[in-house]
Amino acid sequence: MNFRKKKILVTGASGFVARNIAASMNPEEFRLYGLSRHPRKDEIWEHSYPIDITKPFSLQEHFDAVIHLAAFNRTHIGAGESYQQYYDVNVKGTEHVAAGCSYDKFIFMSTASLYRKTGGVADETAEIEAKGYYARSKEEAEQICGQIIPEEKRVILRSVNVAGPGQGRVALLPVLFHNARKGEALNIFVPENRIMQFVHVTDLARILERIIQMDRSGIYNATGTEAIEIRQLAEKVLELCRSSSKLLTSGEFEKTVTICGEKLRGETGWEPKMPLESILEEQMKETDI
Repeated sequence: MNFRKKKILVTGASGFVARNIAASMNPEEFRLYGLSRHPRKDEIWEHSYPIDITKPFSLQEHFDAVIHLAAFNRTHIGAGESYQQYYDVNVKGTEHVAAGCSYDKFIFMSTASLYRKTGGVADETAEIEAKGYYARSKEEAEQICGQIIPEEKRVILRSVNVAGPGQGRVALLPVLFHNARKGEALNIFVPENRIMQFVHVTDLARILERIIQMDRSGIYNATGTEAIEIRQLAEKVLELCRSSSKLLTSGEFEKTVTICGEKLRGETGWEPKMPLESILEEQMKETDI
């Protein structure tokens, strides 16, 4: 009996998450194809499709699964910035990918920031209260997926912050470590009790493998580390770096929410391999000064 590798299409193929997932997924089991507006010239993907997802398109090739990672996000929204770019990429782009590809499974990377902050714990049935352009666009994209993709083919993965090697300097952990190692102040502009949770990108790759292998469908929270307040996280960074940098906080507090990932673990048997301490040590070693 011949074993057939599963064909997987990954959107956002030039991005940090997609490239790390491609390097982490088992090449003996998966053939990986990339889709992005400006593909890089490398050998990560078996084939790369140069496609702008903000416009309708059609791929004739059939895939065992599509992993839709392509998204637009900005850490800091400038004054006067509109929702349009979020809508074009995250909402219409999702519609175009879902309608323009042929697949047995469609995995949409959403966000755990959709959940309302109640002061408690959020599982997949918790109330949604999408605040901000990014969360709002992801909620709309989830609704698009529900309209276009049959339930048995549809997976919504609501992920916490993804960490790992190769993140840009705009991401939280690289910024904290860069400033701490340079002796610059760590500015925490958000409420200092904001709950932070992470999943390492290699653990995320294993989640995706399990979902495809086990033919799961539905909504899953993806979280790998224990919850920690952002102020405590910054203090850990300063301690690891033995830094004398000042920690500047907003002095504000908010209702929090902790994301529960028990459904994913219970249904797939997946367990994270990278705890917070390992993620922080990896980031410290990678940070240039």
